[in-house]
Amino acid sequence: MTIVCAISGEVPDDPVLSKTGYVFSRRLIEKALTENGGKCPVTGQDLDKETDLYPIHANSVVTPRPATSSSISSMLHDFQNEWDNLMLETYKLRESLTTTRAQLSQTLYQHEAACRVICRLAKERDLAVSRVRQLSSDLAKARAGVGMETDVPMTEGGAQDENTADAFIQEAVAVSEKLMGGRKKRKHPKLAKEDAVK
Repeated sequence: MTIVCAISGEVPDDPVLSKTGYVFSRRLIEKALTENGGKCPVTGQDLDKETDLYPIHANSVVTPRPATSSSISSMLHDFQNEWDNLMLETYKLRESLTTTRAQLSQTLYQHEAACRVICRLAKERDLAVSRVRQLSSDLAKARAGVGMETDVPMTEGGAQDENTADAFIQEAVAVSEKLMGGRKKRKHPKLAKEDAVK
């Protein structure tokens, strides 16, 4: 079984086991704890590099010592530091990419749901507007029909009633005058004479 660092994905030269259960290269985990404020780069839990990192003893091939030239040694050290920084940055980018993908998926889901709700509300609004217009048109037609049926008979009937009343009044006046003239000329046979009354 090969021991692989959880940050770099490579076999560490100085492997350590954290209390969170992950294997790291001591050099990388110490840099990560320093940059993250003592937080595990994988789980986010607090880690103390002095008490929470346990060395793992495994058989390893002894690597030859580098040349004693100070320039080559310095270059190798710089390259190693650059590599470590690159691994830390790559790990952070992977974590950020995973988080961004999850957020993007959630946002797209919410956007799709919102679009569906907006579409449904727009259809309901259009249907309601259409119904209101239809009802308004029907109500206007109904009012116009009732007005025509009510106004025309009242006008014709009113004129007829007025003409009939005028004719009746004129006829009644004529009959009354005729009767009054006849009563004045007619004498009652049984009336007593004026001398007898005295």
